[in-house]
Amino acid sequence: MADWFYTHKGTQSGPVDFETLRGMAARGALDAEKDLVWSNGMKDWISAGSVAGLFDQPPPPLPIVGPDFELESGSIEPIEVGACVKRAFELTKKNFGQLVLAMITVLAVFFMAALVLGVIDAAMGWSAPTGSSSSHGSVFNQLAMQVVSIFISLGAARFALNLVSGRPAEITQIFGQGDKLLRGIGVSILLGLMILVGLIFFIVPGIWLGLKYGQAMIALVDRNCGVIEAFKYSGKITEGHKAKLMVLGFAAMGIMLAGIIALVVGLVFAYPVAGLAWVLGYRWMQFGRRAVADGS
Repeated sequence: MADWFYTHKGTQSGPVDFETLRGMAARGALDAEKDLVWSNGMKDWISAGSVAGLFDQPPPPLPIVGPDFELESGSIEPIEVGACVKRAFELTKKNFGQLVLAMITVLAVFFMAALVLGVIDAAMGWSAPTGSSSSHGSVFNQLAMQVVSIFISLGAARFALNLVSGRPAEITQIFGQGDKLLRGIGVSILLGLMILVGLIFFIVPGIWLGLKYGQAMIALVDRNCGVIEAFKYSGKITEGHKAKLMVLGFAAMGIMLAGIIALVVGLVFAYPVAGLAWVLGYRWMQFGRRAVADGS
C-alpha cells in the first residue's frame, strides 16, 4: 500500500510503498539521520533510520563504471570529508589483514625491482648521475623504478576501487593492469608537467591543476579509457568539488602524520585509511552519498 511520505533535503515527497522506500535507502537516496518519514497512523514524523527494516539491509554494489558512464550533471552534493574518512576507517578495520598483505606484496615488488636493477647497473658498469647520490642508481635504474611505481599504482587503484565499491578485491589485481601501463605513463608525465608549470606560475595555478586533473590516473583505471579522456573526465568530475578535495587531501596527510607519530607502526593502519579515503572521494563525485554507504 502506497502510504509512506518522506522528506529529502527539505523537500516532502510521497506517497510511496515501503519497498520503494527500502530501495531508496539502499541506493543512498534517503539519509538515515537527516531525512524524515511518516505513514498513516503515526503521530509525528520520525527519522528514516528509526524505521525497522528500512536500513538494515546492505546496499547493492556500486555500478561498474566504463567508458560510456556519464555523470548526472549537478546532481552530486559536495564531498563530506568526515564521511569519507569514517568509511575508510571502517573498511580498513574490516579488511585489515588483506590490506596488510597487499602492502607487504607491494614492498616486496619494489625490493625485488631495486635488487634486480642494482644488479643490472653493476653488470653494465652504470653509475648514478654526477652530483647525485649513488644509492639511487643510474638514470636507467631511476626511470625503471618510476615505471614499476606507475604499474603498481594502477593495480593498487583497481584494488581500492573494487574494495570501496563493494566488489571482490583480490591481491592479484595489483598486477592486473599491465595493459594500461603505457597510458598510465602518459598520464603521469602530462600531470607532472601540468603541475610543474602551474607551480612555476605563482604556485596557485599548480594547485588548481592538481585538484582538477589529479583524478586522471584513477579515472584511467576505472573507465579503461585513453589518456586525454582520463584528463577530461577528471576535469568534469571535480567540477564544484575542488575545495573539498583539498580538505580531503589535508585530512589524508593528517592521518599519515598521525601514523608516523604513532611510532611509525601506526602507518600500517594509517596508510590504507588515507588511500581509501581519497578513492572514496573519487567515488563520491560519481555517486554521492551512496559511495560511503555500508555494504558489509
